[in-house]
Amino acid sequence: GRTLHENKTKVRSCNWDAIATAVQIARDHSSNPDYPVIANGGIEYSSQIAECLDYTRATAVMSSEALLENPGLFCANNKDDTDYTPWDLFERQLSYSRKYVQICSQQYPPLPGSLGNTGGSFNAVRGHLFKFLYRYL
Repeated sequence: GRTLHENKTKVRSCNWDAIATAVQIARDHSSNPDYPVIANGGIEYSSQIAECLDYTRATAVMSSEALLENPGLFCANNKDDTDYTPWDLFERQLSYSRKYVQICSQQYPPLPGSLGNTGGSFNAVRGHLFKFLYRYL
C-alpha cells in the first residue's frame, strides 16, 4: 500500500489496488487460497478495517501512525474520530494521556539520561504524549 519512501511526514493515501494485487499474487504463487497477507492499508479509523479487508481480501490490516494517536483503534467498541463531538474526542485523548503517564510512572519510571546523556526516557514519554495531544497543542 505504500512505497519505501512514504513514511512519517511523506505519508499519502495507500494504494489498496496494489495491496489487492499483491494478495492475489501471493496466494496464486503459494497455491494456497488462504495464504495470510497483512495489508499496510493506512488505517486511520476503525471503519476502515473492514473496508480494507473487503477491498483487498487481505487476512489482516496493520496501522502505525494512527495507533500512536489512538491506541484504541483496534478495540471492538472504538468509534471513528468523526463520530465523536470535539469535546468527547478531547476527553478521550486526555484519558489516553493520563493512562499512559500512570503506566509510565508505576511500571517504567522515566529516568533522566537513561537512554543517553541528554533527555533520556523523558523524551520518549514526551513524544508519546505529543502524539496523543498534538491537535490540541
